[in-house]
Amino acid sequence: EGSSIAKLPTKEVAKELAILPQGPSAPEGLTVLQLVRQGRYPYQNWLKQWSAEDEEAVQRALKATRMEELAERTVDSLSGGQRQRAWIA
Repeated sequence: EGSSIAKLPTKEVAKELAILPQGPSAPEGLTVLQLVRQGRYPYQNWLKQWSAEDEEAVQRALKATRMEELAERTVDSLSGGQRQRAWIA
């Protein structure tokens, strides 16, 4: 929108920009669902906690990346391609 990214709050930048390194790593034992839910962090604050809208966004992301059936699997148990899709979700 023409604003300098350096002047925006971190959460606002996170809503607009995502970075996926070539070799991303997740904490051991983290499930795909937990990873995707982390993507909603920028939309949370002390007044607005987890909502139905957040859950819907997570489910849409899982569906769009065909990760619904793998949601309960740990990220570290996935194949390389599945892991990339989990991070994209």
